[in-house]
Amino acid sequence: MFAFSRQEIILAAVFLVLGIILVFFSGGSEPEGETFQPQGIIENNSLPGQESEQRLIIHVSGAVMSPGVYTFSQGERIVDAIETAGGASLNADLDRVNLAAPLVDGMQVNIPFKPGEVEQENSEPEQSLLSINQASKEELEQLPNIGPARAQAIIEFREEHGGFQKPEDLLKISGIGEKTLERLCEHIRFY
Repeated sequence: MFAFSRQEIILAAVFLVLGIILVFFSGGSEPEGETFQPQGIIENNSLPGQESEQRLIIHVSGAVMSPGVYTFSQGERIVDAIETAGGASLNADLDRVNLAAPLVDGMQVNIPFKPGEVEQENSEPEQSLLSINQASKEELEQLPNIGPARAQAIIEFREEHGGFQKPEDLLKISGIGEKTLERLCEHIRFY
């Protein structure tokens, strides 16, 4: 049999004690079943007590019961905007609207009326608004302060970027400033 010297036994005991201490301090003190939960993480870089999600401001108009400006959460859709505005009126033509389209901050959701129906409000009929995303160069040139060069720039922008989502997108066109944009918004729509 093996015979251990006194020195070897003491050395083994020291290593055993060091091993137990190492196991105890390296994680043996956490109760079983508990997982580490980081504390103090703030979502979306907002401070506690502040609103953590971005709000969208949307103008809902046309064939809805209560047209107006409403606030929505990120991820909501046009169908949510219609519901918030009291629902569609009886003369709304919902087949001409993509109800599943996501809302974008600053956009106008204008629900069209059925052909032949007249708006009950004293607002401009939807039919006279020009779709900035579908109009031809000639149609665009009929808009205030839009000549051939700006009309071509609008067409090029919408081809490169997939269309205009909100009025502020028009400010990216050379020569269109705040005042021109204000006048244009009276004559155009974004769907």
